[in-house]
Amino acid sequence: MGFGLKQDWRQVIDVLREIASNYDQINRFLSLGRDTKLRQEAVKGNLDNIRKVLDLGCGNGVFTKIAYEENPEVDVVMLDVLPEMLDYAKDVKKQKTNVIQALFESLPFREGAFDCVITAFAIRDAVDGEKTIDEIDRILRKNGKLIICDIMKPDNPLLEKIVELYWLAVSPILGFIAAGKKGVKVWVIWKTYRKWPKISSFVNIVGRKFPNYRLRRKMLFGAFVAVFRK
Repeated sequence: MGFGLKQDWRQVIDVLREIASNYDQINRFLSLGRDTKLRQEAVKGNLDNIRKVLDLGCGNGVFTKIAYEENPEVDVVMLDVLPEMLDYAKDVKKQKTNVIQALFESLPFREGAFDCVITAFAIRDAVDGEKTIDEIDRILRKNGKLIICDIMKPDNPLLEKIVELYWLAVSPILGFIAAGKKGVKVWVIWKTYRKWPKISSFVNIVGRKFPNYRLRRKMLFGAFVAVFRK
C-alpha cells in the first residue's frame, strides 16, 4: 500500500489555502498545544554537522524557525505548493533562507543537494507519496537525513478508529474555536488520514529508500516523530 491524496489533493490544498492566515492558531488547537513541541523534539540533536536543509511543505515557516534555533548555522530552503503559505514563510528573516514554490513530486534541485529534509504535518498531503519519497532520496546526499513529524494512524484497529473519529468529529469544533467558520473546514484532514497508511506500513514504504530509522510515538497514539537515514 502506498500513500498520497490522488483525486482528493485539490480539495485539501484549497482548504489549506483558505486557512493560511490562521494556520498557526488552528494547528495549535488541533494538536492540543503540542505542535511546536513535537517539531522541537523531531530536530533536537539531529541537525549537528548539517548545512543544507529543505523544509518540505514549510507552511508559514514554523519548522524552519525551530531548525534555526537548533542550529543557527544551517542554510534552509523553504518549499511549499501554496504561494499563500510562502507569503507568511518569507517573514523568516535569515540571510541564507530561500523560498520556493513547487510540488513534492517534482523537486527543482540537483541530486545530493541537501544534507537533511525536514517536514512537519505535510508529507501526507502529497499527491503521490511514493514518488515524493523517491524525490527526497534523490536530492539528499549519501548519508542524508529525513526528519518527519506528523499525525499517526495506529496499527491497532480500535485506536485507528478513535483517531479517525477525532479528525472527523472533534477537529472541526476546534477549528471553529480557532478560526471561526473557515476553521470548520479542517475536517478535510480526515481525508488525509483516511489515505494515510498505518504506521508500520508507512515505515516500510519509507524504508525502501531509508532503511535506518528511529521513530517515537507521541500524544499517546496520535502523532509521531521520526528520523530516517539512507
